[in-house]
Amino acid sequence: MKSHSRSTARNGARTTEPISFGPFELYVSERRLEKSGSAIPLAGHAIDILILLVEQAGKVVAKTELLAKVWPDGKSDERNLRVHVAAIRKTLDDGASNARYVTTVSGQGYCFVARISSPGGSTGAPDALRFGPTHHLPAPLTKIVGRAQPIQELSDRIHRERFITIVGPGGIGKTTVAISTAHGLVEQFPGAIHFFDFGAIHEPALVSTVVASTFGLLVKSIDPLDALVAYLRDKRILLIFDCCEHVIETSAALAERLHGEAPHLHILTTSRERLRVEGEHVYRMPPLEHPFDERGLTALQALAFPAVQLFLEYAAIHHGRFELNDSNAPLVGEICRKLDGIPLAIELAAKRTSTHGINETAALLNDRFALLWKGRSRRCNVRMSPSWIEPGVFRVTTTL
Repeated sequence: MKSHSRSTARNGARTTEPISFGPFELYVSERRLEKSGSAIPLAGHAIDILILLVEQAGKVVAKTELLAKVWPDGKSDERNLRVHVAAIRKTLDDGASNARYVTTVSGQGYCFVARISSPGGSTGAPDALRFGPTHHLPAPLTKIVGRAQPIQELSDRIHRERFITIVGPGGIGKTTVAISTAHGLVEQFPGAIHFFDFGAIHEPALVSTVVASTFGLLVKSIDPLDALVAYLRDKRILLIFDCCEHVIETSAALAERLHGEAPHLHILTTSRERLRVEGEHVYRMPPLEHPFDERGLTALQALAFPAVQLFLEYAAIHHGRFELNDSNAPLVGEICRKLDGIPLAIELAAKRTSTHGINETAALLNDRFALLWKGRSRRCNVRMSPSWIEPGVFRVTTTL
């Protein structure tokens, strides 16, 4: 196997002793998998992937790393990788009898989470693993309009209250504010801030597993919550749980238990609805300040509103040379008002000015139908209804 020969050369000579996990034994040098002494067919790239995951058990192995090492010629993609991982799970009976071996860490890669016995008798265990020294946060936006006050308030409150849920409708900027708040706290939580996108999790039962895998916890149980609580109990860290509404019950249970049993832990969650659990404090994300009466609104007056500032920023990017003046300021103010100061809605409307112009864009919001526009994150479809038909309606339908 070409890719494995590279791995052998990289790590030096391998022992012929197997790596054991559950009822399985993996003979790395021979690229052979056995169960209770009988060989199990797992050929080609699937065995290569399994070896790489087992060798880094408890660590999230990025998809890009797996693709580069298993297919060094570059002739594969994530779809093919998923097919081989599915074959591994089927071979190992992953999930049967509460046994968990390979878990998907959303947006990152895969992690081998079963307890292993390495050659020489050493055993991988959760408390033998080291807490990661780096932060795990998405990059912050280079410019954030009108959110300095929420970021400052959350930064102050998270120390006192420890568990806060940012609540608001889709597109209002909960994730942006949570990430920016976390970046402002990196010195106060050195090496101890982790971000989790629950919106990318398809199975609610995997919520705890995804979090545990990030910390390198090797657990047998299909629900590793006990091991996760034990690991985090004495650690001072900040966890960001994003988009909890997609897995509301499991994320709420996880946050409640961690908050109750890990006294030094801080949790910041985002959700379209509150989690409704003990210890939770709610921060309702306000819309961007916008004109409430655009009649007679001048360009100078309009520029004082963050919603208008955001509109102009995106209109300039997509329109080329969009200029705010006393003539079009009332139209811009009207658009921001009818979109209720929702940042994502304003961004999408501003983009449409490059196609429809400012007058037609404003007119479209007066029509008795909803506009379906493509969003920029996680392939969001954003449906907006004029507030005079359905006050405050802003629907986000996410297709993953």
